[in-house]
Amino acid sequence: IPGGHQKRLRPPGRWQTCEVDTTVITYRGKEQPLVLLLDGTARITSTATLRAGDPGYHVDGDEPLEHVVVIERGRGLYGEVSFLHSMTARDEPSAARDEAGADVQLSAGSRYIVWEGAALRKLLWGDRALANAFNAFVAITLGGKLYDSTRSVGQAPERWRDG
Repeated sequence: IPGGHQKRLRPPGRWQTCEVDTTVITYRGKEQPLVLLLDGTARITSTATLRAGDPGYHVDGDEPLEHVVVIERGRGLYGEVSFLHSMTARDEPSAARDEAGADVQLSAGSRYIVWEGAALRKLLWGDRALANAFNAFVAITLGGKLYDSTRSVGQAPERWRDG
């Protein structure tokens, strides 16, 4: 994001450092923040559920098969998908809040910036150029995560692969 736009993003954001491992986004929590990890490690924990009929479901019966997925990543943006969903509800900003799809925990010593969704949405809705720059940043982040996830599919446990 160009320097001038960065300065406008600073006021609603809070710069923080974790004293201990800290959960910054909670699974199924509403009104989650947007977090930019500057330095440290993020641990993303979610549960993948396969149901009868899903590719890769090889269990007799109809019981769902659940598997905890843990991903560790470094610097980057977290909570961006929920935030983008909330941005699409411009006409009804208080009604359209998506739940977080995973827990995000930052390791002790991590440095990060956190924005509360409502304050950041208000800023972006009032400044089209800033919103465009921010959306480009989020798109680049999502593209990198998508690339990483598709590259790691070959490393999935055998029971989760369709084939």
